[in-house]
Amino acid sequence: MSLTLSPALCRLLLKPPQEIAGRHWWSRPIHGFFKAFDRGFESLTRSYGWLTARTVRMAGLMLVAYVVVIGFGLNEFRKTPVGFIPQLDRGYLIIVTQLPPAASLARTDAVNQRAMDIALKVPGIAHAVNIVGFSGATFTNAPNAGAIFVTLDPFEQRARDPRQSAAAIQGELFKRLAAIQEAQIFVAAPPPVAGIGNAAASA
Repeated sequence: MSLTLSPALCRLLLKPPQEIAGRHWWSRPIHGFFKAFDRGFESLTRSYGWLTARTVRMAGLMLVAYVVVIGFGLNEFRKTPVGFIPQLDRGYLIIVTQLPPAASLARTDAVNQRAMDIALKVPGIAHAVNIVGFSGATFTNAPNAGAIFVTLDPFEQRARDPRQSAAAIQGELFKRLAAIQEAQIFVAAPPPVAGIGNAAASA
């Protein structure tokens, strides 16, 4: 159908100008406008082609301009956030603990209590809630897994000290909790948008 019908439709729709020239007086200004537009567009096309041909011949100048544009673009890209959505300080952090598979619930609770005691000594942390027997990674009950939800001080109190930002407190928790060798411990910041991020499920 496309091979047989399209040429016929083109013949009907794309008629030569002399065939569609209007005989009415009101059509003359319209055709005059489009003729002037076509002449101006053709003139612009010829001028652009002439300028492009002259510019391309200056290979050295074009190479320098290309390097400048690439360098400017790379420098601007360095200023953009590394993630799609910048990380926000949402006022709490999540400490995830994972013990060996054979660990009992009591052993997991002891490790979580020790991690919570260490966390509460970090400046900027107000409260901590210990949850034992819950795996934040798989959302299943597991005796060897636990989570600690750490609540930070109000942002107005922490805003004066850069060392008490959520990111700084997260780094400090990583360092202090490294002393616990009985479990794998990870400190996660909640995602800026609930449902999007590495710790989206925990948010």
